[in-house]
Amino acid sequence: LMVSVPRRLRNSALTANLDKNSRELITMFDLHATFVDISESSFATSKSTNFSETIIKPNLKGTSLLRPLPSTPRNCKTLPIPPQYCLCKIEKEKKTWITAALSESVGTAIAHAVNERLADWNVTDICAHLVLDKITDLQMIVGGKGLFEATARLLPGR
Repeated sequence: LMVSVPRRLRNSALTANLDKNSRELITMFDLHATFVDISESSFATSKSTNFSETIIKPNLKGTSLLRPLPSTPRNCKTLPIPPQYCLCKIEKEKKTWITAALSESVGTAIAHAVNERLADWNVTDICAHLVLDKITDLQMIVGGKGLFEATARLLPGR
């Protein structure tokens, strides 16, 4: 990704942040947060902007690259991004202690989450309510503090 910073914004804090952040794991969510930062800031009217503070927006999964990134390590285990979008290799294990009840619970949670998303999009009148048919795969993400990767088959129900 190439970035050309306008001359009037080429202050030491901004360029230092961009330089330092270019050596970190960057996600599409960080790019989105950067674009949101640009759109919500008054760069057009301000000759100087304070780029020394990290801005955390709870509704965004990323952090603006124009500002310092949080000091926590940036990897797939610490960033709040779905594993399918992570560029790092995620180690997973099939655990012998995973029971049918746990699989059922995870599958039911998946079905509930999909149904909630359909409701959020106001398409429940044209989409069937989904119920769990079966979990076809369930693995624990190593070091993920109780995170699982699951593949479920959902069917129309009710």
